[in-house]
Amino acid sequence: MQARMPGHRASVAAALAVVWLVWGSTYVALRVGVRALPPLTMSGVRFGVAGLLICGWC
Repeated sequence: MQARMPGHRASVAAALAVVWLVWGSTYVALRVGVRALPPLTMSGVRFGVAGLLICGWC
């Protein structure tokens, strides 16, 4: 028999919602960013910020 985990469904739904919001917001940020900066510069800024976030997390 399989034991039911209380709140498992809610945590899966919350994780999916976080991924949905973060992933969806990147498209909006890229659209706004490319209007303000050239595409290559925007990519550099994007990867630079991601690198700093990863270094700060580790």
